[in-house]
Formats: sequence, C-alpha cells, structure tokens
Amino acid sequence: MEYGASAATKRLYQELGASGWRLRLLDAGTGRILERLYTLERYVTPEQLRRMALEAEKRGDAEFMAFAALHLPQKQMREDIFRLTDRLVAIDPKLTWIIYGVAKRDSDELASETAAESLQARMDRLAAWDSDNAAPHLLRASIIRARRDKNWRGGRSVSSEIKKILDQDLRWQREMQTAFAQPRYDPYILRRFELERRVMLARRWDNPVVMRYAMTGTSRLLNVYPATQYARLLVNDSGADAEARGRMDDALRQYRTAARFGERLSLQGYTLVEELIGYSIQATAYERLVPALKKMGKENEAAALEYGRKQSHSEVDRLWRNPLGRTSNYTWAAFLMAVAGTAVWVFLFFSLVSVGYVNAKHWIRREKQGRLYQVMTILENYAPAVLLLSCLALAFVYAPFAENSASYLAAKEPILSLDPVYDNIFPIPRWSWLIADLPVQNPYTGYIAYALAGTALVAVVMLLVERLSARM
Repeated sequence: MEYGASAATKRLYQELGASGWRLRLLDAGTGRILERLYTLERYVTPEQLRRMALEAEKRGDAEFMAFAALHLPQKQMREDIFRLTDRLVAIDPKLTWIIYGVAKRDSDELASETAAESLQARMDRLAAWDSDNAAPHLLRASIIRARRDKNWRGGRSVSSEIKKILDQDLRWQREMQTAFAQPRYDPYILRRFELERRVMLARRWDNPVVMRYAMTGTSRLLNVYPATQYARLLVNDSGADAEARGRMDDALRQYRTAARFGERLSLQGYTLVEELIGYSIQATAYERLVPALKKMGKENEAAALEYGRKQSHSEVDRLWRNPLGRTSNYTWAAFLMAVAGTAVWVFLFFSLVSVGYVNAKHWIRREKQGRLYQVMTILENYAPAVLLLSCLALAFVYAPFAENSASYLAAKEPILSLDPVYDNIFPIPRWSWLIADLPVQNPYTGYIAYALAGTALVAVVMLLVERLSARM
C-alpha cells in the first residue's frame, strides 16, 4: 500500500462514527482500488512521483522535491526520500523543516534501527536550524522511546514503565527536558499545509478526497502524547519528591516547567488535540503548583494560577463537554455520502450491463427473448433513472463540503487552525475520541406503524380496483 493511507482506507469502510453505525461496503479485494481513488495515486504512481522529483531536482524546484519526499513510500524508496531531503535543504535552507515531516510519517518506521540511525544526523541539523523550537526535540525523544518501549504508540505505558526508560536511557530525558525548556512550539503543520496546497493546485491534484488523505500526515502528533507522561513525571515524581524533602524551590521549578509547556502547547498549536493536551498538562501541573505556592505564602501568584486553571477547565468544557456542542450532522453526511456513492456505482453497473445486453440481443439470437431479457429490459428502463437520482443525491449531499474545500484552498487570510480541513472538506466516517457526536438514531422508527398502515391501505385499494375491473 502506498502513501501510508492503507490503514485509514480500511477503517474508512469498516466504521461509521462512534454512534454505532456499521457499514461494510468493501472487502479486502477492492481495498486497493479504493486506495488508488482516494490517495495521491489517483493522479500519480510512486514511481512517476519519483521521476518527477528527479526532474524537479534538475531544475532546482525544491518545493516539489519536498512534496515528493513527504509522499514517496518509505519502505520502498527510503533512500530516495533521504537523498531528496538532503538535496532540497541544500537548495533552499528555508525548507529544512521537511526533515520533521519525513521523520514523523510512520510510527513503525521510527522504531527501526536503520531509519532511526539515518534520521539522527538530519534531526540534529533540524534542531540546530530551529534551535528555540520544542518540536524537533519532542520528535527525537519519540524516536528514542519508540526503540525502547513497544507500548508507547498505543498509549498503554504506565509511569513505572516510563521511569524505567528514563533510568535506562538518559538521552530521552535530555531531549524531553530540552523540549520543555524551549520558548516555542511549532510542529510545522501550517507550513506543510501551505506547501501541499500550492503543489496540488499547481498540478491540479486538488481533489478534496485526495487532499484529505494527503493531509493526514500533518495531523499525526506522535511526539506530543508522550509529553503528557513526561509532565506527570516532572510533577508527580520529581516535583513531589522535592517538595516532600523540603526543597520547595526545586519543586516549584519542576511544576512551573510543566505548566509553561502546557501553556505553550495550547496557545501555539494548530489543532484541537494539541490544545486539549496542553490543557491536560496545565491541569496536572496546577494541581500541585497552586497548593505549593500557598504553602510558601505566595497567595497572589497562587490566585492568578487558580484563575488560569479555572479558565482552562472552562475551555475544555466549551470544546468537549458542552452538550450543545455535540452534533449528528457530520455522521449523517458521511452515512448519506456512503449510501449515495454506493448507489451510483451499483446502478451504473446495472445500467451498463442492461443496456449492453439488450442492444446485443438485436444482433445475437434475436428470436430468443426469455425471462433474462425481460429483466434486462426493465433494468434498461429504470436503472438509468435511479442512477440519475443517485448522482443528484451525491451532489447535493457533498455540495456544502465542496464549497468549503474551494474556500480553504483559495484562502489568503492567516490560518489559525487546521481542524476544519480534516472535518469540512470530505465527510468520511469518524472514530476519533475528540469528536463529540450525538448517537445517531434510526429515523424511520417513528414511522413504521404509519408505513405498515399505508402499505396495507394501498394493498386493499389495489385489490378492490382489480375486483371492480374484473366485474366490468
């Protein structure tokens, strides 16, 4: 599977949101076909993209080389990706951030010996180029940890396991410590989006579905999740231990380090998950920092932080727990898109087969017109009409998302968040815990009795009409 989208493609047709809908449209045999339709391979194969990158290298087009480095398959073309990355950075040092995008594309690859060793020197170069940014250090810590802890990618690690890693590998501790000390957090998500948008518009590869899957790489925040666990170690381990020993200055320093990193993450991130993780880290730190400040007589600072903690809780309530923020619109749009899209393919098939069969009968065995011919004649008359209705339904359901997509691709104003790109340009089924979807109920439940009564009435009327016709 190319471009790293196979898992997403498989899950797309297995689940429809957290509401309980289960829609299995495809089996494993058709998954590859859909992958070609929904990923960049719709327009260009990996080999073609590699050749285009080589041509771009000859003319010094560093931006297209960067695009190719982000989308070439890692396992098959890893050396090509690294060579392109080194070359494009030499041509245009402003694109050094591409190293970050290349390094974080696939979590499984981070843990491999060869990939980690190849990335180390390049990550050093990125960290030197953007020395006050926490993101490169977080990513390097993620690479180190992925090689030591098999459970971290699934979020199954516990504090005892993490502490064991810290005790055994001080490199991870140094990277996280350096990351928490930096004044900026920029995972280059916005830069990547703008680069993807420019290249896709220039090449006319800006299909919303392809764009949606191409942008999935920007939403992976593998290096952010362990930050919450490191923050808990700072607060509940190092800070709490220092406080218990009476070293209050050391304890406050640990608490403040975690709190400030959480503040930076929530303020400087471009996605909802970064904002929520930032709030989580702040809450962890404030829980001990506020009482410690009161213990030291710093009532004013404690009151200010207490207010900040309440404000963070209010933001989380607004973003996640607010019952009026939940919706079923997106889930229904995804469901209707799937149904209408499936109907288009099904009735297109029936239309082509029936029209082909009926017309072929004019030349082959014209005298034999059995039951199959009658069925095909009926399909020839009605399948195209249903196909037209299915196409109209698909167009109407997708129309708002098409408007969104066109607007986002043409936007010139400063971009403050990338979540709308993932949510509003193509309604794919969602399974993220971040989405507060309402449970989708069967809309026909209340009408079953009326439908049955209406069906019985129509049957009675038809029976009466038939009997009256027979008497006349």
